[in-house]
Amino acid sequence: MGIAIFPDDGDNIDELLKNADTAMYKAKELGKNNIQFFNKAMKEEILRKIDIENSLRTAMENQELFLEYQSLSTLWLPLNTMKIDKSFIADICLEANNSNLVEAIITIAHLMGLEITAEGVETKEQLDCLLQADCDGVQGYLFSKPISAIEVPLFLSAKGKL
Repeated sequence: MGIAIFPDDGDNIDELLKNADTAMYKAKELGKNNIQFFNKAMKEEILRKIDIENSLRTAMENQELFLEYQSLSTLWLPLNTMKIDKSFIADICLEANNSNLVEAIITIAHLMGLEITAEGVETKEQLDCLLQADCDGVQGYLFSKPISAIEVPLFLSAKGKL
């Protein structure tokens, strides 16, 4: 059950019904026999999802998003990780469309049960944006130039991670 209270959650019947409906969907998401009172965080979550959907729609309409398709039957190894190309990361903190698109990619990957790694992370700001978007892993010059597998133990030892 979802509950919205006048006047805190709306000053007219349409807004109250819409917000009660939002609270009801949150209650369903959390499981059966649940009661949720509407709150501002619910509205912010919906607005963020709408923003992501609009950004994806815009990106697809502008031919900015290119997807490669490969039949799942031709995959030899189980797929467990997806990478986000550095071209999406470069302006992640500067352009809302890029940020929303990256968040959408991360969300979709997680819904598919995949871990996600972002390539080309060069600044602390990019790292912060990716962490806020729940990205599982990052790689890029912020941490190290590319190194060979033989150099990894030495690199980790120098960083105190081994």
